[in-house]
Amino acid sequence: MIMEDYNFHEVGIEDKDWIKARLAEDDGNSCERSFSTIFLYRKLYHVQVAEIAGCLVFRCMYKTMKENVPYWTYYFPIGAGDKRAALEIMLELCRQEGIPLHLEPILAQERELLLEWFPGRFLIESNRDCYDYLYSREKLASLKGKKMQKKRNHIARFKDDENWSYEPITRENLAETRFMARNWICSRAEKWNEDMENEFSVLEDAFVNYEAIGLKGGILRRHEDIVAFTMGEPLNSNTFLVHFEKAFPEVQGAYPMINQQFVQHATEGFEYINREDDMGDLGLRKAKLSYYPEILLKKYVAETADVVMADPVRDREAIHAMWEQCFGDSPEFIDFYMSKRMSELNMLVIYRDGRAVSMASFLPADIQTAIGNIEGYYVYAVATLPEYQGQGLSSRILQFAQQHWQKPLILSPAESDLRIFYAKRGFQPVYDKKFYALQPCREQEAADVALKPATAKEYKAIRDAKWQGPGYVAWLEEDIAYAMEHAAFQQGETLLVKCCHEGEGETPQHILMYTLDGETMRIVESTLNLSQLPKLLPLLARRAAELHPESRKVRSFEYRLPDGMVWLPERLKTTRLKRRGYFNLVLD
Repeated sequence: MIMEDYNFHEVGIEDKDWIKARLAEDDGNSCERSFSTIFLYRKLYHVQVAEIAGCLVFRCMYKTMKENVPYWTYYFPIGAGDKRAALEIMLELCRQEGIPLHLEPILAQERELLLEWFPGRFLIESNRDCYDYLYSREKLASLKGKKMQKKRNHIARFKDDENWSYEPITRENLAETRFMARNWICSRAEKWNEDMENEFSVLEDAFVNYEAIGLKGGILRRHEDIVAFTMGEPLNSNTFLVHFEKAFPEVQGAYPMINQQFVQHATEGFEYINREDDMGDLGLRKAKLSYYPEILLKKYVAETADVVMADPVRDREAIHAMWEQCFGDSPEFIDFYMSKRMSELNMLVIYRDGRAVSMASFLPADIQTAIGNIEGYYVYAVATLPEYQGQGLSSRILQFAQQHWQKPLILSPAESDLRIFYAKRGFQPVYDKKFYALQPCREQEAADVALKPATAKEYKAIRDAKWQGPGYVAWLEEDIAYAMEHAAFQQGETLLVKCCHEGEGETPQHILMYTLDGETMRIVESTLNLSQLPKLLPLLARRAAELHPESRKVRSFEYRLPDGMVWLPERLKTTRLKRRGYFNLVLD
């Protein structure tokens, strides 16, 4: 098999009929599965097409690089042909070129096929910036309901001037619409950038090939002048795709007005309107979310790799067995962690002999520094099955994570000898381990406090206010919620602590989380200091006995803070982390 056996060629208008026929066989509803999308971006991304194993296969030069040299990004095979055979051929073509097979975008059902057909061979990650926004056609046409009140208000302001009209784009007004687009560009001159330049070149191509590629459009006039326009096309059997929408920003209500008018006049018979993705533009994301999409169409990126993401369903049995063998945790805890914490995007594994044999979890966590918050990952449950140890698999996973994400990695070594292991892999000690055996005060000296369960939101607010500063590892609210569930799993609680002399309505001063282990109560975390905690212990012991009368009486109390090590990417090597920063709520 050689590359010349497959006639990859630049997409042209002459390919329209057979490409649209293959697209219709899949009836997909993502914005990339459109001939117009492919055709209009053919120059920008050097799009090529071929037929392989009866499937339509696109490839383009997008963002993928190897040693600063771009390489092909492929679409997942499209149509009624043999997709698995097509992928096998694509794998071989890339092997001959010495590049990984990079597939982007792929949809959820295509991700499942890759996991089924090629277990352990593809690193698959979601790409939020490329999620499509699909809206109910009926809701966009009517804009009914309280959520759409602001949209209706803007439209009402536009209609205050009754000298307006809507009309479809035709041969007669196409040139005038194109002229308006150029005026719109002039109004954006101060904000012009490369992305906008690329978009304009694609838009110009759409005007030139408007009829040839089968676009439909509409314009909005005020006092005979065009103030807004839009273009789109039928995408599949139930979805209409909107490609472009432009309006003069100084004309209040022009954007929601052209949106509604076009949907009302040009999309009859469709269930959904696909308004494409937001490309990671947070302003655009906010605008698209303000219309309350029915579906956020999830998309993924896949690339052949030896380190891949574990799948919570397909890899569950292998990971469960590895965890139990390597760490000795109870099956109940492993089930608890995997059901509550594991996702398709937070555990890396290496496959051997058809199963996952080495693993590590990577949980999002922010580190505060003198230059601001830095996104990173907390590394947890690093393990390799005994029969596969000595091959450097755990090191390979860590190295891959360092290179792939280029974000700080934080971990807490379970044993002292592991500090040496991690130090050799670039981790530096930052947080010191501390252990305190607490002695409860006498009953008559116990603190006069009110205790009540904390919410994750309350807990996080008090926690952040107490420890924020350089070196502080901040968890997301959802991570706090899991830590609370984890404490409850261990017969513990997460509490707000309020001194009784405080006035009603004041914010509780402190938080406290504890767990039970036999006759020992472990304080997981608290904003109370070491002189305050002993005064609270008698009350906590009584509370634990009431909640868990079947458990043994609490006879000892301890409070420990984990040690921690941090790896920083090269771009952050000069960042100084405060040695006395705060790091806690790790799983151990």
